[in-house]
Amino acid sequence: APAWRALPAEERETLFAAAVLHDVAKPACLQADPAGRVSTRGHAGRGEVAARQILWRLGVPAARREAVCQLVRHHQVPFFAHRRADRVRLAILVSQTVRCDRLALLAEADARGHVCPDQAVLFEGIAAFREDATAQRCLDRPRAFASDQARFLFCRDAAADPDADPAPPGPGRAILVCGLPGSGREAWLRETLENWPLVAQPDPLLTNGGGWERHAAVPTDRTFDMPRAYLRAGIPFVWFGTFLTRRQRSAALDVIAEQAARVRIVHVEAPEARLYRLNHGRARPLPLLDLRRLLDAWEVPDRTEAHAVDWLEG
Repeated sequence: APAWRALPAEERETLFAAAVLHDVAKPACLQADPAGRVSTRGHAGRGEVAARQILWRLGVPAARREAVCQLVRHHQVPFFAHRRADRVRLAILVSQTVRCDRLALLAEADARGHVCPDQAVLFEGIAAFREDATAQRCLDRPRAFASDQARFLFCRDAAADPDADPAPPGPGRAILVCGLPGSGREAWLRETLENWPLVAQPDPLLTNGGGWERHAAVPTDRTFDMPRAYLRAGIPFVWFGTFLTRRQRSAALDVIAEQAARVRIVHVEAPEARLYRLNHGRARPLPLLDLRRLLDAWEVPDRTEAHAVDWLEG
């Protein structure tokens, strides 16, 4: 397409990779109902994770990799957003992780590849998505908010006003540290936050509970009582875990939001070879089945989830 050819080389490569990978999870999601109707429901979300694994193994830098993964994750949004009551909110949320104009270009390429009687409807949806993003001043950039607190609250509350300027967060402060085991999370903590109070959160996907090996006395909380106590007292603390899925992080972030606290997410990762090497050197290496299970659930945090998000290489 002329619009794609006019882009800088790096952006063309990003969109091309997204076009190649956007349906990568369709075979895994393929199912048919008793009447013979075929569905691939959920392939965009699973495709995001699959694309992440492929690009991570190829050594693609995290920022470029995630640009592709977010295009894969949201590639169907322009088709249906205009039919939803929360269409404006959806455009704002999507703009936080992917450029809406680039997403629309990907959707147009996808629509041209559809052989179906309602192809025109797909293009109508894409045009409406562009209009919504333009009206919200987020077609080519993330929708701006009055503060990171305003963004944090909007992304968590469907009824929030994107133009509101809420009171700043209270004294509570948490740093949520997440990443695959062996990624270097422990080393980063030792170098930067050694003296902070720490709570370790077990990972339900790990057969051994995912406890932290640095110190046997690190408090482990399966109920969230300890984080709530730190937040109520206004004591900054580290909440340590794998926290690889948005669902896992959301449960912790709910607790933080309840206390009107500020949260920073630090995601630590390592190249594949280093990850396996570090795991092999652990006192108790994780079984490869556990690592594969975690990789199949790996959703990197983004700016819709916290006041600040950092991606670090361990």
